[in-house]
Parts: sequence; C-alpha cells; structure tokens
Amino acid sequence: MNWGSARDWVTSWNWGDAPAWAAFGLGAAALWISLRTQRDGRMSAKAAVDSVEEARLSRIAAEQSAADGRRSADAAEASLALEREAIQAAADAARPRVELRIETAGSRRNPEFRLTNVGDAPASNLRFTEDSYNRVVGYLDPDFAAGQTATFTYSSPANRPEQLWFTWDGQPDPKPVAVPPQSW
Repeated sequence: MNWGSARDWVTSWNWGDAPAWAAFGLGAAALWISLRTQRDGRMSAKAAVDSVEEARLSRIAAEQSAADGRRSADAAEASLALEREAIQAAADAARPRVELRIETAGSRRNPEFRLTNVGDAPASNLRFTEDSYNRVVGYLDPDFAAGQTATFTYSSPANRPEQLWFTWDGQPDPKPVAVPPQSW
C-alpha cells in the first residue's frame, strides 16, 4: 500500500465528513448489536417454546401421578376395608352366641317339645313372640343359660306350629326356631 497516497486521501477529508463517519461507525455498531439481539431473541423464543412443551409434559406426568396416587389410595382403602371386615368376622366368630334348638319329646298321647340353648352364651330376657306365645303352654325362664332346657306342650294338637319365634336381649328381631315333626 502506498501510504503516501493514503495520507493525501486522509488530508483531503473535510471536517464536515467526520460526523458522517461517526454516524457510519455507530450505525455499524447498532447493526451488529441488532443482529446479536435478534439471534438472542430467536434463542429466547425457542427456549420459551421448549419451556411450554416441558411444562405440558410435566402437567401430564403430574396428572398421571395423581391418578396413580388415587388408584393407590383406593387400593389401600379397599385393603383396609377387607382387613376390618376380616377382623370383625373373626371377632363375631369368637363371640359367644345363643343357639336355640327344639326337639320333640313325650308320647303320642302327651306330645311335648324341649327348647334347649345349645349355644355358648345365655339368652337373657328370653321370650316368645306374641304369635308363638298363643300356640304353646309352658314356662320359659327369662335368663335361659347355655345348655338349659325347657319343656312345652302345644295349646292344641291342631295348633302345632312349624316354627316358634323368640326374642332376647341382643336379638331384638324375632328369630325363628323350627319345630321338628313328631316321630312316633
């Protein structure tokens, strides 16, 4: 390069051209900054789109996790209910029960039947229902212990019931006890 001619070129400038060249330099710097900003904006927009997609996937995963949690809670609740039922059934099976049985006794001329508590618990306040009471003659001890027996007769042979109904404390609903046929 011929620096001598360059010097002539530089000296040929007018001071009025200096602001134009400064504006040109600032414009070039602004263009460079604008291009960087545009590139960064595109990257930011892509990151925002990616963030939205990740948020959507996260929401789907959270919903699935919540559904799995509900299923797990439902299964645990069902398991607990079954366990409670098993405990209650075991407690009910272990609890002493009243079990009444009627057997025929006597003879053809003097038919009677025996009421026996074959269970392992006493029947406190044992009583006939009104319909059954009208069909039998006999005394019933209100505190009917386990293994205790009471003997009854029918009020009339034609009035022989197929079953008698009893209630006691802890059994408010009448419970039927079958009367077996006479075997003589």
